[in-house]
Amino acid sequence: MDAYIRCWQTLKTYPLSMVEVRDKDLAEVCKIFQRINQGGKRLDRFDLIAATTFSPDFDLRQRFKDDVNRALEKSGFGKIAPSILTQLLALKRFGAANEKNEFSLTADDIKSNWKDAVESVLLAADTLRKNVGVIDYGFLPYDAILTLLAYYFMKSGKRSLAAEQLDWVRRWFWRASFGARYGGAASTKIGQDKDYFGALIAGEIPNFEMHVTLTPASLARVRMTQSGSAIRNAFLCLLATHKPLHLLNNGPLDLLNGSISNFTNRERHHIFPRAYLSKKGPVGADIHSLPNFCFLPAELNKRINDSDPASYFGEFQAENPSFAKTAATHLLPFGPGSGVPENDYLRFLTARSELILDEVRRLCGEITTPKENERQLAIKELENRLRDLINSSLHTKNGENYWKQAIPIDIRENAEKRIGDALAKYPDMKKEEFRSHRRKLDYCNVMDYFTMMSSNTNWPAFKPVFRKRDDLQRYMSGLNEYRNAVMHSRDMTELVQKNGEAALIWFETVLSADQEEEEKDADE
Repeated sequence: MDAYIRCWQTLKTYPLSMVEVRDKDLAEVCKIFQRINQGGKRLDRFDLIAATTFSPDFDLRQRFKDDVNRALEKSGFGKIAPSILTQLLALKRFGAANEKNEFSLTADDIKSNWKDAVESVLLAADTLRKNVGVIDYGFLPYDAILTLLAYYFMKSGKRSLAAEQLDWVRRWFWRASFGARYGGAASTKIGQDKDYFGALIAGEIPNFEMHVTLTPASLARVRMTQSGSAIRNAFLCLLATHKPLHLLNNGPLDLLNGSISNFTNRERHHIFPRAYLSKKGPVGADIHSLPNFCFLPAELNKRINDSDPASYFGEFQAENPSFAKTAATHLLPFGPGSGVPENDYLRFLTARSELILDEVRRLCGEITTPKENERQLAIKELENRLRDLINSSLHTKNGENYWKQAIPIDIRENAEKRIGDALAKYPDMKKEEFRSHRRKLDYCNVMDYFTMMSSNTNWPAFKPVFRKRDDLQRYMSGLNEYRNAVMHSRDMTELVQKNGEAALIWFETVLSADQEEEEKDADE
C-alpha cells in the first residue's frame, strides 16, 4: 500500500507540459510534436503511427518485428525500414503515400490489411533478390522500390509476375536506381508511380521513361564508402546479377557471409590497392572510387597487398586458364588500354566506368547490342532468322523446288560441296537430313543470303521486309565482317565492331516489324 501511495503522489505532483492545438489534423499535430520533442526520446513517423493505432490486441511495432523482420532475417534478406509497411498500407488505402496519408491510417485500416501487406512485402523482397541482385536489404537502392513492388502483389493478389511483366520490372528497377528516380520527394513519386503498377495489373506494359544520365566521370565520383548511395547500391546489385567468381579458383563467391562482406572497409576490395596508390598513384586520386571496387575474398586481399595491378593480374592469368571469363563476371577490363597493364589508375577508372555503363544501358533497354560473351549466340540466332525468312519466302513464291529455281547455281554448288564434306567428316550425319531445303541453307554464308534475296527475280519477295536493297547490302556487309571476327576469334577494329552492332540492331528492327505484321494479319 505504501508503494502504491508513493507512486500516486509522484504522478500527482509530476509537472507535465501541455500544448493545446486547435483545428489541426493528426498529421500536422504529429509534426508539431516531433519539433517540440527535442529533449525526450526521439520518435520517428512509424513510432507515432504505432502509438496512435495501438490496441491491446494489436501492437504495430511488435507485429512488424515478429511478422516482417523476423521472416526477412530468416530468408537472408535482413531487416527493413518500418516506413516501407506504413507507406504500402497508405498507398493501398488512399492511393498516396505521403505523411498525411500515413498518419490518417486507422487501427482498423492496419489490422484488416496486415496479413496481405506482410505477404506482399515478403514476395517483393524475394522477387528483388532472385531477379535484380538485391540479395540483402543493404543492397536496395531505394525503399520506394520495395514499397511499389509490394503494392503490385497486394493490389493484384498474385504471387508472381508473368515473364513480360518481370522484364518490365527489371528495366524499371535499373532505370529508377541508376536514374535516381526516388532520390527526392520519394513519397510523392511513389503515389505517381503506382499507376505503372496499376497498368501491369490490368495486363498492360506501361512506358516508364527514365533515362540514365551518368557519365564515366560522374560514376567515378561515387564512393564505395557511401553506404546510402543509390548508385553504389545499384552497382552492388548489378555485380550480384553476374554471379561473380573467385579470380583464381573460379568458385562462386558468397557475397553476404564469409570473408568478403563489409564493403565500406577502407583496406579491402580495391583493384588498385590502397597501399599501392598511396605511394605511386596520381595526386588527389580517390582510392574509394566505385570503379575501383571488386568482390575480393580476404585471402586475395592479403595476397595482393600493395602489388601493382599489372603484376598481380599477370600472376592470376598465369595461374587461372579461365581468368578472362572469371574477370568478366566482375566487369573487369584488363587488356591493353584498360589501365591495368600500364598501371594507370585514371585510365582504368575510365575504362571500367565505360564497361559498367554499357551494361547499365543494356539492362535499362537503352542499347540492345549483345555483351562480348553473348555475341556468338546473337549472330547464330540472327542467321537462323534470316534462313527461316529465305526458306518461307522462296517457298511461298516458287513452291517445293525453290532450291533449283531461285538459288543461284554457284551458291547451290558451294553449299552442296560443304554438305558433302560434312557428310564425309561426320559419320553420324545422314544424307536424308538434306532433303529439306531449309537444312541446305545452313551451309550458305552470310553474303550468300544477300545474293539470294537481292536478285532481280527474288527481290519482290523480300522488298516488303527490307525496303531498300542498298540498306540490305550495307548492313549485310557489316554483319559479315563482324561475324567473321567474332566466330574466328580475330582482332576486331572499332569500325568493324560499330558496323556489326549497327547491323544487329537494324536486322532486329526490320525482322521484328515483319513478324508483328504477320501476327496482325493472322489475327485479322
